[in-house]
Amino acid sequence: MNTGPAASQLSSWDARLANIPVAAKRLGKVWTWGVLSAAARRFAALWPMWFCAVALTTLCAVGIDEASVGWVRDLPRPVTSFFQWLTDFGKSGWLLFPTGLFCLVLLVSDWRTVSRRVAAVWTEIGLMVGFAFLSIAGAGVICNIFKQFVGRGRPIVFDRDGAFSLLPFQFDYAQASFPSGHATTMGALAVVVASVVPRARWLAFAICAIVASSRMFVAAHYPSDVVAGFALGAAFAWFLALALAEAGVALAHGPGGTIKARATAIRSVFSRSGGFSIAMGCLWLAILGFVLPTAAV
Repeated sequence: MNTGPAASQLSSWDARLANIPVAAKRLGKVWTWGVLSAAARRFAALWPMWFCAVALTTLCAVGIDEASVGWVRDLPRPVTSFFQWLTDFGKSGWLLFPTGLFCLVLLVSDWRTVSRRVAAVWTEIGLMVGFAFLSIAGAGVICNIFKQFVGRGRPIVFDRDGAFSLLPFQFDYAQASFPSGHATTMGALAVVVASVVPRARWLAFAICAIVASSRMFVAAHYPSDVVAGFALGAAFAWFLALALAEAGVALAHGPGGTIKARATAIRSVFSRSGGFSIAMGCLWLAILGFVLPTAAV
């Protein structure tokens, strides 16, 4: 956020727009050769995990994809109804729109109106939310490119074409089975939550895996599509997390190769009595451009 001394000399909208190059400069630190190469080395060191993901995808394709069509067709109606409800939570839109809008609002708020400490809180939060947005959006783009290159037929055309009909660049729903987009979103989301809130990592992976698996039970994808999609989303989000941590933006390296959130200001403010309420109030002041009469935090 733009909270430097020169900011006080700017008009409200000049100050708001001045946040954009500041944010771009900070994020630009991530896309340097040194940062990306270091992140790539750490990512490559996890090759056993990525090898297992590829192996599991292959085993599913060879062993259970064809049989899964019959299993799904034999499921009781209440079970399929439940998964039809659950599967909508795997759509990327319900995550991308609010996170993108939230980051945009923070970016064009006038942070001169609140204390530097509170502005730092929302900077940290904004960077973490931006990490979520970039992870899900980036993984989704890669997934859609894969879909068109592979062109695998979905289970809805199984009776006609079998489980391995490949018609690339059809740009058709029926030929866009591999990998699953919903599963890709859930894989990325699981890594985001695990990175920002490590204590919730197992719960996050469990819930996201269940939502991802719903794509099989609504006959939208084969098991291998789901496994591949989940692994793709998780891999992209993890590489991005490594790059952000290497650049010291939003995340940091923890012990044993873990990732943790950079949340010094958040902990400082939220640990104080009434800190959360003050931070929320200051957010509205920054959005509306009202000046806080006294330094709250």
